Amino acid sequence: MDSASRLDALGAPAELVSWATGRPARRAWRDCPQADWLLWLAAAESLPVTTLVLAAGTCVERAVTALPSGAEPLGRALRAARSLEAADCAAAARACEAARESFPESYRAGRNPGYGAAAHAAAWVARAAEGVVTARARAEAKRGERARELAAIVGSSPDIFVPATPSPPEALDPAAAPGDPVEEELRYAVAAAAQALGEAAQSLAPDVREPEAHERAQAELCEQLRVLLEPLRSIAP
Repeated sequence: MDSASRLDALGAPAELVSWATGRPARRAWRDCPQADWLLWLAAAESLPVTTLVLAAGTCVERAVTALPSGAEPLGRALRAARSLEAADCAAAARACEAARESFPESYRAGRNPGYGAAAHAAAWVARAAEGVVTARARAEAKRGERARELAAIVGSSPDIFVPATPSPPEALDPAAAPGDPVEEELRYAVAAAAQALGEAAQSLAPDVREPEAHERAQAELCEQLRVLLEPLRSIAP
């Protein structure tokens, strides 16, 4: 399966699938102009979703630290994402949205025009991390259910059918059955992390009258993400 087909099967944005069609994986990785697209390319190469979410959080931190004020709740959301605690992530995402709503005066006055997008970016990172935690819980439940089924067949304890070694890092599977609960959560996590990267670029260059500034912000975030993920890739550039 080529890159475009894998992206399509994983539910990546249609614009990205069209762009990747006909491009070899190495060239697509090298030439990708947007961080959110690059994250999907990495997901299509089966990089662990947890790694992708944490890398996205590192990139979003760039936008958060660039804010002149109001960054504390956003920083807490990024720290919650790194902790991979579902309750903390959910609460932190809500706090980001509340902070955005309570910051309208400065946002409208233009003193901090990137705040709204930065708040969205931090919230999306926290939601992505929450998706990873939920996927892990659902995977563990599936393993337990399978162990109980096998134990019932042979009349033994389910414990002997529980794998002794830890499960491999979570990665997207384009061949996953439709509706698979673990795969759905992992795909949600990637989509949320990609959304966070798009919002981060918007935060760094919020003026729609300056498209070149937005392109530069996209390129800089994309390069930062590329550097973070390059050592983990199996395909040489």
